[in-house]
Amino acid sequence: MTAAKTRRRKAKDSDDVLPTTVGDRKSGNGKGKKSQRRKLYRRVVLAGCMTGLCVVIGLIITYGRGGQPDKPDKTDARWRKLQNRADRRRKNHKNNPTLSTNNDDGENDDDDDNIPAMAKKAHYENSVADPGCYGANIHEISGEKPNPPGICINDPNLMPLSWRAPEDRLPFEDDGSPWTEEEEELAKEAADKGLDELISFFDEVDDDRIRRLGTDAINSIFDYVIGSGNMPVFHQRALNAAIRVLRISSKYFAGPDASGSSRDCESMYNKFKLSGYANRLHQEDPENEGLKKLRDELVTNLNLSIHECDNSLDDIMENDEETWREALQDKERGESDVYSWAMWAIAITECLIIKDLRLPEDAPDFIADVWRYFKNYELPDYERGFEDERGTWVQLAYLATHLQFVPTGYGRHYCYMKDAPHLYHFYRNNFFVAYRRGGHDLVAEFIDMLATYGCTPKNDIQVRHGVRYVLSMYKEAGHSFVKHRERWEDRVLNDYSRIHKPWTGIASVMLQGCFEPELPGSYGHAFRQTLKVVLDDDDGHEEEQ
Repeated sequence: MTAAKTRRRKAKDSDDVLPTTVGDRKSGNGKGKKSQRRKLYRRVVLAGCMTGLCVVIGLIITYGRGGQPDKPDKTDARWRKLQNRADRRRKNHKNNPTLSTNNDDGENDDDDDNIPAMAKKAHYENSVADPGCYGANIHEISGEKPNPPGICINDPNLMPLSWRAPEDRLPFEDDGSPWTEEEEELAKEAADKGLDELISFFDEVDDDRIRRLGTDAINSIFDYVIGSGNMPVFHQRALNAAIRVLRISSKYFAGPDASGSSRDCESMYNKFKLSGYANRLHQEDPENEGLKKLRDELVTNLNLSIHECDNSLDDIMENDEETWREALQDKERGESDVYSWAMWAIAITECLIIKDLRLPEDAPDFIADVWRYFKNYELPDYERGFEDERGTWVQLAYLATHLQFVPTGYGRHYCYMKDAPHLYHFYRNNFFVAYRRGGHDLVAEFIDMLATYGCTPKNDIQVRHGVRYVLSMYKEAGHSFVKHRERWEDRVLNDYSRIHKPWTGIASVMLQGCFEPELPGSYGHAFRQTLKVVLDDDDGHEEEQ
């Protein structure tokens, strides 16, 4: 082989290796070096084109099918991360009592450096929970710490994706504008009209129809006596109507028409409820001698009935097949049983503040153990095709709202998220599902639940959207709650539905109400003291063992 051929063979072999620089090539004549430089240039150009093509493909995948995409920012990335974290917390809510502070996953929600300045301002200034007419000192009066910052959220970009309104799937359009004075006035009008509709119903129907409604009749109007003290005209109208309905509902439990069973171990739930209502209404109207007499007779008869039940809570609750302690061991209990326990817990807590009433010794234990059960009771979020052996999703959603009535006494007290974090997450995650699955009444109850955390149309976008939706239905029905009909409802409503529509409607729009401080003698104080005594006692027994 000639020397020239050898040089050409070496030059050809060297083309298969891309040098770090052109100067690294040490073999070949001048013509070979020029050819190598051309090939290197082509390879660099080709690599650049491939890189550009990858960038274009990446942009197409990222931004979708055209249109202007939302600019990705740290806020969205942060809340996508928080959404996943919230899902983990719901499954392990026992170990995660607050939204902020360090969590079991080792991450910290208070990493403010990851929130842009404008988002941070919106998060901490425009979303402060409203403590009601007592102001921020209600927490000091009640001896409780306020809810963590950001429990109310005014900017949808600061919400996890699962909390945001789904586009094009809601029956009501909302441009997201701030709450206005005109809307405030409309909400006041709707609250007054709802009370008118309740009072009108009780004026129109005969006493027997009122009694057939059971304690729901007095409950529907009692709720608006409590917490309306800063609305004197509204308060007095509700108080007068509640006293009248109480007298009608109590006819066979006290007074000259009382039946023989008024002192027997029968109808105990009604006796507890009516005694609690009478005692609390007497506190609102202490100069009413007739009301005091009714209250005293109801309490006396309840004492005698408890004695006839052998001072046994199981006999009072008519637990024939198992004791209440045994029942609470079943962690998969059906919706109807759990709902019944919630109602009993509220009725018994209301009676704890009646000084001349002698309750069974295990009554405080029942309240504490039931609440402990609720804190561990799974409430699954809605999914398409949802089925659950405990009941339909709508039934579970109503159960979720009634569980929160236990610590708050039907919303008369401020709600602390630490009491049951999984309830707060359930209301948030399923807020817009309630529009499609439950209609007016369920949406109104979800609004009521968020309102007890101090969230209002002014500081929370879900509450604002929900109240606007309820008001839109109110206007479409001719400025009426009771005339509204869902697509699945009959034209003629039964009596319960006739009171339930304004009952829930008022709760969702009564924005100027007032939380009661948890002072001694109040429902909330009795509830918290019961938990403290019973649970502290349980801890002491565990340490001894």
